[in-house]
Amino acid sequence: MQNILKTYTKDNKILRIIQDSDPESPRVWEPPNTMVCFHDRYDLGDNDHGFSDPDSFKEFMTENPGIVALPIYLYDHSGLRMNTTGFDCRWDSGQVGWIYCTDKELQEEFKGDKDAAKKFLVASIETYDQYLCGDIWGFDVVETTVCSEGHTHENHLDSCWGFYGSDPMTNGMLENMDFDSLDEWELKE
Repeated sequence: MQNILKTYTKDNKILRIIQDSDPESPRVWEPPNTMVCFHDRYDLGDNDHGFSDPDSFKEFMTENPGIVALPIYLYDHSGLRMNTTGFDCRWDSGQVGWIYCTDKELQEEFKGDKDAAKKFLVASIETYDQYLCGDIWGFDVVETTVCSEGHTHENHLDSCWGFYGSDPMTNGMLENMDFDSLDEWELKE
């Protein structure tokens, strides 16, 4: 069953904003950082980080003072949420790992600017949080026709998936549609 967020109509066309039921993890995009997580029930972050436990990562941080690292916190209650600042619930949340960029990544990607690197690390976790909580969407545009027996048929015109955030005005979805705005479309409640 598709989770339809919004439905718009225009003439004999229907535009549906639909939750992406099979999104790709943003970690496959090879960002200039590594996400190290340790959890006994969930497979989180990068699988190939090479650390056996939190102590081995802490040792790595001590031996490599040029890295930029932020803690990662997980909230696990009726779904998963993640951030770099922590959650107020001491029962269902706690630190699950770190996200970091190496000194080489810091120099190549951020020209040595640690503040820019930290902002990017926070944004990477925000994107991963959207992935964890299912805030990834797509659109489907169909044209409807009514046959002689009175049945309505839908002819697929366009679709695209993998947009983070549900607002087509800000998530890049609109740029991938065959029209410039939603102004002429009617939102169905």
